[in-house]
Amino acid sequence: MSSLPGLKSFHDLHIWAMSTTEMALTVHVVAEDGCGLNDLIEKISGELRHRFLIVHSTIQIEAPR
Repeated sequence: MSSLPGLKSFHDLHIWAMSTTEMALTVHVVAEDGCGLNDLIEKISGELRHRFLIVHSTIQIEAPR
């Protein structure tokens, strides 16, 4: 995830099994200034689906510190 454009950093990453075939993830993401937040969420969730087969994700965006 850290290589995605618009993503400054992330923390509080939690992953757990919902069943024997489904995983869930929650994460707090710090966005770069001026990045499209909706686009960033789509990029992250798409990467999670594609690379790790995680289809249940909650992504909380935080302003840069």
